[in-house]
Amino acid sequence: MARDARYCIHSLVLAGNNGMNKLTQITSTMVVASLLMTPIAFAQNDSKENHSSNKPAKAKKFELTGVVFAVDSTANTVTVKNVKGNKVVRGKTEVVVMVITDTKITKNGKVVTLADIKIRDIVQARGTLDGEKLVATKLNARSAKFELTGDVVSHDTSAKKITLTVKTANKIAREFKTKQLVITYNDNTKIVLKKGIVSLADIKTGVRVNVKGVAEGDAWIASRIAVLGKIKQSTNTTNTEVKTTAKVEITENGFVPSTVTIKKGGTVTWENEFTALVWPASDPHPAHTGLAGFDAGLGLVKDATYSFIFNTVGTFGYHDHLNAAHTGTVKVVE
Repeated sequence: MARDARYCIHSLVLAGNNGMNKLTQITSTMVVASLLMTPIAFAQNDSKENHSSNKPAKAKKFELTGVVFAVDSTANTVTVKNVKGNKVVRGKTEVVVMVITDTKITKNGKVVTLADIKIRDIVQARGTLDGEKLVATKLNARSAKFELTGDVVSHDTSAKKITLTVKTANKIAREFKTKQLVITYNDNTKIVLKKGIVSLADIKTGVRVNVKGVAEGDAWIASRIAVLGKIKQSTNTTNTEVKTTAKVEITENGFVPSTVTIKKGGTVTWENEFTALVWPASDPHPAHTGLAGFDAGLGLVKDATYSFIFNTVGTFGYHDHLNAAHTGTVKVVE
């Protein structure tokens, strides 16, 4: 075919001017045809490249388990510590999981809202990685179970609260070892008594108990309280002199110590060691009428103090007006 084309061109050259004119027309036609065909090829290639670049990237998925450290209902996030999971979260000890409208939230087998998720809950979450954010499609939580042994410091049967000095505890309550912790109970709590302790009212100072239950945020709710017996008293001679002053530290977990004893006319001073405001005041909540004048009157900032002189003999319960779950007792003797 190439030889025929050369022959035709050669013939046209020999034909003179008329031949050259025809040659020019043929050449122009071939150039135009070539230019018209070229964009089609480019357009086909561009179409393939654009189709490839517009393909959405596959979203990374995450799965994790851990312990709830904080819940922010404003930002709709849950901070999880002690994290275990797939490669998206592997190597991280703390992550923030975002909850959206479509997130399915359950706790203890029931559908709940973010407000029902508490610190110390055990959670399982799964979802997708959106940029740097872990967005949950499912969030399943269960209440953390605790078990501890402690010595009774005080027992308020009307409020159904027992304050213990913790001796041993599982990992959920281990942070309170050697510290005081308030345990609440209810009508569903199983009480296991012992010889010499025949009623719930007999669980007083000096009794050792084993407690099992669930932690719901700052509330420690007993499902079972078993009396182990009375604490053996030391035979060593101790100084039992009652002082005229006492100091109570206010911590994240309440008043330490939760019970103090002073002489009539003595002074008790409360100092806030916590970052949140605290407001010591006489029981009952919120009237504060148990002992006239025993009321800080406002929330104390960190490191602030409040003092009160006790001129009346008796036992006086008090609480934090801003967090009534935190309670204490002042015993005034002659």
